[in-house]
Amino acid sequence: MNTNDKIGFQLRKIVILINRYIEKENQRTGLTNIQGLQAGTLTYLHENSDRDIFQRDIEKALSIRRSTASNLLHRMEKNGYITRTFVDYDARLRKIDLTEKAMQNKIKFFKLADNLEDILKKDLKEEDLNNFLTTIKKMKRNLEDKL
Repeated sequence: MNTNDKIGFQLRKIVILINRYIEKENQRTGLTNIQGLQAGTLTYLHENSDRDIFQRDIEKALSIRRSTASNLLHRMEKNGYITRTFVDYDARLRKIDLTEKAMQNKIKFFKLADNLEDILKKDLKEEDLNNFLTTIKKMKRNLEDKL
C-alpha cells in the first residue's frame, strides 16, 4: 500500500486543503483573525448560546487538550471574538461568551462554512456521504478508545 492509499495521509491532506481554503476566504472577506479551531469554537458557542459554556466544554467538543484550548481562547479573546467572565457559583470557572464583533462577523463566517460544506459535498451521492460519515465516526471512536 503506497502513501496515497493510507487513511491518515489522505485525512491530513484534506485538513491542509480545508485550512488553505479558509485562509483564502478569510482574506477575501476580511475575517483575517479566524482560523480552523477558532471557526469551530465560534460555531459551537453560537449553537450553544442558550447555556453557559466553559473551557472544558470547548475541549470536549473539539477534541483538544487543555493547553490547546487555553491558547485558542486567549487568542480569540485578544482578537475580540469572545469574553471570559467568572461565574458567581464557582470562582475557578470562566464562562465564554461571543462578543458584538463576533456577532457582526457571524454572517460572513457561516456563509464561509456553508460554502466549504458545499465544496466538500460536491458530486457526492447522499448514500456515499452517509457511508463516509458512518465510517469516519467509527474511525474516530476507534481512536478515542485507544486514548
